[in-house]
Amino acid sequence: MGPCKESLERPHDVLIYGRISGLEPGYHGMHVHQIGNLSGNCQGAGPHFNPFDKVHGAPSSPFRHVGDLGNAFTSGDDFIVGNVFLANRIPRNGITRVGITKITKWDSLISLLDNERNIMGRALVVHALRDDLGLGGNEESLRTGNSGGRVDCCIIEPYYPPERVSYLNRNG
Repeated sequence: MGPCKESLERPHDVLIYGRISGLEPGYHGMHVHQIGNLSGNCQGAGPHFNPFDKVHGAPSSPFRHVGDLGNAFTSGDDFIVGNVFLANRIPRNGITRVGITKITKWDSLISLLDNERNIMGRALVVHALRDDLGLGGNEESLRTGNSGGRVDCCIIEPYYPPERVSYLNRNG
């Protein structure tokens, strides 16, 4: 998955972007989880990041976990040529038909600076099923959005574009 960074154009928002290969076509719930631990096929990440003890909801909802980021869409119409590792960690060689999930999400509740809403060092987890955004009418919907098992994850870390790294190296 790709980096998370602050936005200069939208100073109170955080941009999460990247690509994931190998998910099943369709929508997949995407959440920031409490712990930056990817062990046990992402189970080590713990529950959704929810410092204010809210119910699960849509990114646009005033009542949601801080980590609720909605859904990512996988088209299933893409090809990769060469060696690839799919989301389920199975290596394949040659031409492989896979789903490419392109993620570009802005969010104004998560933060890279604020202590209570800070997502740095936590896990970003992609789930097997579509997130119902807390509208599924059952207890699990209000906890996880009925988004199913965990299929891929990464640790959220700072991202420095190459030009920024070059500047830092020159200017200490």
